Amino acid sequence: MFGYKPSIKKRISQRQGGIAIVFDGGYSNQLVAASILEKYGGRGTFFPNYASIGAQGVMTASEIVSLSEKGHEIGCYAGNGSLLTTMTETDADTALRLAQSSILSQTGILGRSCSYTLGAGNLVTHRLSSRYYDRVLLPISRFGYAGGNTFIVSVPRSVIDTDKQNILDLITYHAKQGKVLTIRIHKVSTTPAQDTVSPSDFEEMVALAYAYNMPIGTLEQLTPPYNMVPDPWWEYAPSTADTGMGWMYTASNAIASSIVEGDGPWGGNALVFGSASGVGQLYSRFPTDPLNSSYQLRIPHKITGLTAGSLNITVLYYDQVGTYISSTSADISVDTDWALHKVTLTTPANTREMSIRLTHSSTANAEAAIKIGRIMLYPTWAGDFGENPS
Repeated sequence: MFGYKPSIKKRISQRQGGIAIVFDGGYSNQLVAASILEKYGGRGTFFPNYASIGAQGVMTASEIVSLSEKGHEIGCYAGNGSLLTTMTETDADTALRLAQSSILSQTGILGRSCSYTLGAGNLVTHRLSSRYYDRVLLPISRFGYAGGNTFIVSVPRSVIDTDKQNILDLITYHAKQGKVLTIRIHKVSTTPAQDTVSPSDFEEMVALAYAYNMPIGTLEQLTPPYNMVPDPWWEYAPSTADTGMGWMYTASNAIASSIVEGDGPWGGNALVFGSASGVGQLYSRFPTDPLNSSYQLRIPHKITGLTAGSLNITVLYYDQVGTYISSTSADISVDTDWALHKVTLTTPANTREMSIRLTHSSTANAEAAIKIGRIMLYPTWAGDFGENPS
């Protein structure tokens, strides 16, 4: 299994407008489209089917990695041809997790955007998806929802061979309105077919967006992040030596920590940490969006055997040069089964970075066990899926 090393990528504000072009299936001919995007300085989001990577007419793992290295986003195609909406909840959850873990094992890339088979999704699949992904694609025709929630990315329609003028009109409208447009492409070929767009038509679409000075970016860039915090514990417990995971710890006495695979309420691993002999502090520091000042922090946690001390949550704010501004703090000091602690944050003016710090107090008794699941931070207007940790 590859280790996940989160990177901070430039994001384009939704208020600028832009176009996100997504590609389902991982077909080899989509590499032509990628080169056209790169010619105009754009990037796309690709959703390979994990079960067919390397098959005839489908990208290999190395080609997918190459796309990622060039700045394209790699997402996950969930369902492997079967509709999630026809599965049991357990099977749908397994399919969503398998899509992510399989792409990770084959390419070393942890996909954070999800495309449902045939776009078939509902409130149940969205809740399950929020365990693993930051956003999902959904055609408007299937859900009747055209915007406002950045967990659900609406796709007006998939592009077919007769669609060129409709897509050009959509690009013009969104460019003039300063809105984000998402379009979906399956195959790129000179052979006409219902699910195909020709390279020349595709370039005409990209060139028009470029002429309007419309950013052509990935879903990660063009939609505000549902989860702004680097995944704390995908495989490894934080350490003072491994800052690449996005989280690390400091302590006067080393903090005892371990990973329990699959034990987190959102399907990821849980981190168990604490030390009765000294204070251990886990922390992650990351940039914030200067256009947003209101966030919600969610910390799924399970605490048992705590008769003294507490789990302290502190969020520190820094300006653009790294100078400390102020902080927000809260304590959890009671035993509970898996629960979701929420903290609403209003960042001070000039905030450009935040640091989340979790401290296991030195007064906690030795038998106390504190488990932490996937920590989430997102703009308060970014939607509210993944509410229930069970």
